[in-house]
Amino acid sequence: MEKVKVGVVGVGHMGGYHVVAYTELLDAELVGVADVRVEQAEALAETYGTAAFEELQRAIRQGRGGQHLCPDGVAL
Repeated sequence: MEKVKVGVVGVGHMGGYHVVAYTELLDAELVGVADVRVEQAEALAETYGTAAFEELQRAIRQGRGGQHLCPDGVAL
């Protein structure tokens, strides 16, 4: 089965947990993380071997798969 490509938008406290969870799922491929705090996105991206983006639109234009929105402090 083909892996589901996901990107996490918002890599604050809770978003970081979602990044870890996606890297542990056998049927998911973490293809990018995005946050306006680009340094935080870059640090997570380097740790987990994925791409970092400051803008969600740029990640979408580059065809990074589905997105998982995880703004800090908001339950979706």
